[in-house]
Amino acid sequence: MTKRPALLKAMQPTVFLGSATLVIAFVLFGTLFTPQAMALFESVQTFLVNRFGWFYILTASVLLVFVIGLSLSPYGRIRLGEKRDRPEFSNFAWFTMLFSAGMGTGLVFWGVAEPMTHYLSPPMGEGRTTEALSEAMRISFFHWGLHPWAIYIVFGLSLAYYHFRRGLPMALLLLLASYGLLKSLRIDKHSDGVPDPRKSPS
Repeated sequence: MTKRPALLKAMQPTVFLGSATLVIAFVLFGTLFTPQAMALFESVQTFLVNRFGWFYILTASVLLVFVIGLSLSPYGRIRLGEKRDRPEFSNFAWFTMLFSAGMGTGLVFWGVAEPMTHYLSPPMGEGRTTEALSEAMRISFFHWGLHPWAIYIVFGLSLAYYHFRRGLPMALLLLLASYGLLKSLRIDKHSDGVPDPRKSPS
């Protein structure tokens, strides 16, 4: 049996090398062809905002309603861990840690910079007007209010449930396999979190 180099033992080569290749390609493209990269990325962003902006707002709103309903339902009492496990920190301590990590540093800068940016150069309409001011505050509250937390919660709960409750690896592909979106993949408790496509579910 061929021994893997020490460097490869600490990572999953498929995930690392694939991600590294994409990152290097983007960096080289942006560095060597800056005007073309800027034009391409701006056109892609404009296309996504114009065509799918409504879908983004709708999805975030639906997730917010889902999270609130989930917390008030019997499912909100499911323990993320074994039955004998108990929280290491209080609810208040968890809230302060999550708020500080998720928004604390960002609000120091973007709490002022984002509404000012939208006021001076709004996505739609003319800047430096009363309408631009109202639009800037609406966008900022959407970005820094409850909606982004709903997205974080749904994603975090999914990972936490299957990892701490089911004992499966904490991997993004785990969610797809668990939800049945990748039926040809199988992840077990002893894997490294990257499913082997050659193993089909029994």
